[in-house]
Formats: sequence, structure tokens, C-alpha cells
Amino acid sequence: MDWQTAINFGGSALIAAIGWFARQLWTAVDNLKKDVTDLGLHVSENYAKKAEIPTLKTDLDKRFDRIEVLLDKVYTKIDAKVDK
Repeated sequence: MDWQTAINFGGSALIAAIGWFARQLWTAVDNLKKDVTDLGLHVSENYAKKAEIPTLKTDLDKRFDRIEVLLDKVYTKIDAKVDK
């Protein structure tokens, strides 16, 4: 085998490897495009509608009121504690 044949085989193998890698990248980009499109559809279906906002706000207010009550209990316990 002469040098020219070895260079031709090596170049062919290199070009084949680069082609395979490019094909893998192309497929990955196509999959990402599909995932982004699906995510956009999913997000547009599951957002808070204008009619639901007051209900959500009252639910959040109730939860924050409960947290405030619990924090007040913790603070009164801490204030009542006597360090020795």
C-alpha cells in the first residue's frame, strides 16, 4: 500500500466521521425544535385565565394569613423563652 492510498483511506474515514457527527447534530436540532413547539403549545393551554385570578388571589391571601399566624406563634414562643 502506497502513501496515496493510505491518505485516501484516512481522508475518507475522516469525512465519514464528520458526516456522521453532522447528522447527529442535525437530528438533535430537529428534536429540540419539536420540543420547543410542543412546550409552546403546552404553555398556551395551561395559563391562568383572567376569570381565575381573583380566586387564586384569595387562596394566596388565605395561605399567607395562615403563615403570618404561625410566625406570630413562633415569635411569641421565642419572646417567652428565658435564657439561662
